[in-house]
Amino acid sequence: MLNAEAVLPADWKPGTRLPTIFWVYPNDYRSAAAASQNRRSPNRFPSQSTLNPEVLVTQGYAVVYPDIAVVGTNDKYVEEIGMSAKAAIDECARRGFCDPERVGVGGHSYGAFSTANLLAHTDLFKAGTASDGAYNRALTPFTFQAEERTLWEAPDTYLAMSPFLHADHIDRPLLLLHNLDDTNVGTNPIQSQRMFEALNGLGKTVTLVEYPYEDHGPVARETVLDYWARLIDWFDRYVKKSPGGAAAPAGGSAR
Repeated sequence: MLNAEAVLPADWKPGTRLPTIFWVYPNDYRSAAAASQNRRSPNRFPSQSTLNPEVLVTQGYAVVYPDIAVVGTNDKYVEEIGMSAKAAIDECARRGFCDPERVGVGGHSYGAFSTANLLAHTDLFKAGTASDGAYNRALTPFTFQAEERTLWEAPDTYLAMSPFLHADHIDRPLLLLHNLDDTNVGTNPIQSQRMFEALNGLGKTVTLVEYPYEDHGPVARETVLDYWARLIDWFDRYVKKSPGGAAAPAGGSAR
């Protein structure tokens, strides 16, 4: 059994279906039993992080933190994140607050990487936003996240997990954001630059926003305000105003 936390607008009325944003960051578990443990305490203090997606709740969205589980090795990463995401969407729809035709996905760092993979390998989401991510695992050959094998020990897994190599399958709008002084191992700004160039060259709907003088996550007031203004506009355009799950128009890419 997997868990998820949903944050709803204060004036939400039961039965009202809302545009919903899934904020993802997969968890790695060594066993199915460990994956069934509840990892988000209902008694925790609200996050005051500049990357707290709950600002979207003030704009009429439901925000869901799904427990995207990867069990054992990463060999079935793509399959497992898709199954977890679908199960979470189905349950949120069953509970009456999620409009399954208006669901977006977003994430930061490993969550950004997983956002791109969910767009490449599923049709569950209408649009995505990804900040400070890594998209080509050939550029992180000496392990990453919980992966303990090198590229040369598990080449098929590294390549299967690289959304850059599956960019031709991303048919939903993707907003890429990256801080130009990102010193986090594996998330050099070239990751987003090359991902943008791939999607733009393929005629996809994509935008890349780069922030100077920022490390792995926005800090400056001006950056944070611009960051959220862009995310809100993106989700409003491609998720909230997407009745019937209509696909976003092609083209319109910018950098």
